Amino acid sequence: MPGRLLLVSYSYPPIADVGSFRTIKLAKYLVRLGWAVHVLSVSNPDVWRMIGPAEMPAGVEVTRTWDPVRLDRLGAAVRRVLVSGGDPAVGARAGLGRRGVVVPEFQAGWLATAPRAATRLARRWGATHLMGTGPPYSSLIAAALAQRRTGLPMVADFQDSWTIHPDTKYPTPAHRTIDEDLEALVWERAARVTVVTRTIAERYGRRYPDLAPKIRVLYNGFDPDDVPSVPATGEGPFTITYTGSFYPHTPPSTLLRALEGLRAEGAVSADRVQVEFLGRPEATVEAEIRARGLEGIVHLRGFRPLREATEAAARADLLYLLLPAHFGEALSDKLFTYLATGNPILAEIPEGECRRFLAEWGEHVDVIPPGDIAAMVAALRRAIRADRRAPPDSPRLRDYRAAFSRERQARELAEILEEIR
Repeated sequence: MPGRLLLVSYSYPPIADVGSFRTIKLAKYLVRLGWAVHVLSVSNPDVWRMIGPAEMPAGVEVTRTWDPVRLDRLGAAVRRVLVSGGDPAVGARAGLGRRGVVVPEFQAGWLATAPRAATRLARRWGATHLMGTGPPYSSLIAAALAQRRTGLPMVADFQDSWTIHPDTKYPTPAHRTIDEDLEALVWERAARVTVVTRTIAERYGRRYPDLAPKIRVLYNGFDPDDVPSVPATGEGPFTITYTGSFYPHTPPSTLLRALEGLRAEGAVSADRVQVEFLGRPEATVEAEIRARGLEGIVHLRGFRPLREATEAAARADLLYLLLPAHFGEALSDKLFTYLATGNPILAEIPEGECRRFLAEWGEHVDVIPPGDIAAMVAALRRAIRADRRAPPDSPRLRDYRAAFSRERQARELAEILEEIR
């Protein structure tokens, strides 16, 4: 029987970056399944969030509270002084931008208002369940504190690993202890813990063996409402598309260097190949494009709303996927939409979860090791020479679309919520 879910999520529209997609889609489809959903979010998000048009699901109530501290502004100012304004080495030694420098994160100021607001809202609105989703992990902490005060059953939704994340580097043992204690609080208060990959589930199972029975894998997915039937036409320049932002430590240099070499030998030109990056503009990527003489071929299109980015992916001849070499636990959110289009994928990814997932579900996929320029050149040659007609639907593609739709994800979450009623 559907209940009333109070969902604590720092990331929610007008925040329009990838962190909000899961919350938006879960709320949207839970409402369609008969659940009442109320989202608690922040009213003054940090300076690093992407603000723009985003889907606002019908029937979802929203309450927003203030972050009175805004540690992110201090962090951004320090980064400008130490990194952009002078000495990158100092910034690197300070660990600015890494997880673990401020615990649990720069959004921690929201904890001054969010836990109390969640508690009051749960009681006044008559919530039957609580859920916190992050990062930012302050959402999970706020939900855990509200659970301690209300006794309501809670789901802790980890869209990424926290203290065990590959990018988490603590400057002092005290930072590590505080962060681990906060994470343990969330695990203790949660009746169920959802994670987005099997690798993260296994790693957390080893970290919290006594709490491992709480773990459920709840993958991300794609929304059929966002994926249009506009396959690649096979006309005009061969189009390579990447949607989303790049990690600062993992720019698309392998692709750019391969394109530079192919352009020099005449295999790639602006009238034959076009590359589109749709996401947060990065000055370092723009500078590398100019330095390699690829301005007429590679284009930074900037942030685009999710549906527009998905339409671009559906029209592409080739979809580029990039993960850092040390992110073996990750399944990029964009991967689910890429696969749903049925278009060919060029994946520059490490060994791990993403490779296994592509091997299981992908049909037109070329996988290369991170940083392997020769492999990238060979993969681009194969792709450009290939038949550009849109691949037909196949049993595997139909099975994939049935298994990884956002509606299916919401149904699985509803079953988890029913378990802990």
